[in-house]
Amino acid sequence: MFMANYTGGTVAYPLFFDSPDDDETFNNVEATFMLGDSLKISPVLTSNASAAGSTEFESYFTQGIWRDVYNYSNVVNASLGGAYFNLTRKYGET
Repeated sequence: MFMANYTGGTVAYPLFFDSPDDDETFNNVEATFMLGDSLKISPVLTSNASAAGSTEFESYFTQGIWRDVYNYSNVVNASLGGAYFNLTRKYGET
């Protein structure tokens, strides 16, 4: 957020701003975005609710290790390069 304020850039931006060499980030503009330089937002855009009340969705992650913002556990290890991963989100969980 500091850089957005300092340079006059945007606070929310698509993944290809950070990873322009990763072609898949251009295909993923509608499904995910960055908020500041460290929060990746992957909203659940479809409702595929299972009987247990959870929603599974697929999201693209650029190279790196991505952590859960609530408990800092490793959620995705894309250290070898960008990849799609299946995530589960329960309704009502914030």
